[in-house]
Amino acid sequence: MDKWTHITIFDKPYPKAKQAEGLAISQAVAGGHCDKCGCFSQCSAQDDFCAPTSAWCMQRKIEILREMEQ
Repeated sequence: MDKWTHITIFDKPYPKAKQAEGLAISQAVAGGHCDKCGCFSQCSAQDDFCAPTSAWCMQRKIEILREMEQ
């Protein structure tokens, strides 16, 4: 992860998987990864879009979940 400060605030308690996904998406947006993603047009237009596991944000979600388990 880049060396910059990043803060994500949740409005209520969420399950770990939802927290990890929120953090990953927030980091993807802030880090410019969404601009390079082939799913960006669908993701930014559809509220119910589920990114494929190959997307940067979903790979990051997996990493965050692993870190939460440690």
